[in-house]
Amino acid sequence: MYGKPFKMMGKSPMMKKLIGKQGTLAEKGAPELQAAIAASPEKPGPPMKDGSPMDMYGKSPAKKYKNAGQRKAAHASMAEKAAPTRKYSPMKQDKAKLKKATKKKPTDREMRISNNTEFNAYARKEGIIPTFNTSTDEGMAKFEKYYSNKANISFISKKQAEYFKNKK
Repeated sequence: MYGKPFKMMGKSPMMKKLIGKQGTLAEKGAPELQAAIAASPEKPGPPMKDGSPMDMYGKSPAKKYKNAGQRKAAHASMAEKAAPTRKYSPMKQDKAKLKKATKKKPTDREMRISNNTEFNAYARKEGIIPTFNTSTDEGMAKFEKYYSNKANISFISKKQAEYFKNKK
């Protein structure tokens, strides 16, 4: 084919060799062409600020900012000018609200724990359950003796059921 992959595109007119006497055209004849060539600027197009496009080759456009703050400020101002954020359809908005509004139901175990915690605070306040100092051996022994008695447990269970029945 053409050889190496980067040469697959054709050569630009600037890279092609001159054909015939085109190289001597400016030297020998056509004084009007010589005058036009002399009057033309050296490089076509708008002048580059550093001279040539090759000066910018391989440099990041982000480097044109002096610091990160300047870059962030420039991009923030561009974002303000941009279109407003996308609005979703009412159906999608309702689904999102519903998803936020619905909470996961507590499990049975979590319900029993919260009920016991709530009732225990009430029962201690009303004197249904005695308070024990479980940090001492004597208090721990009293605690175990009280809760090992089935009559005490059934009494507490009845009071708890009565408490939640009246609460509703």
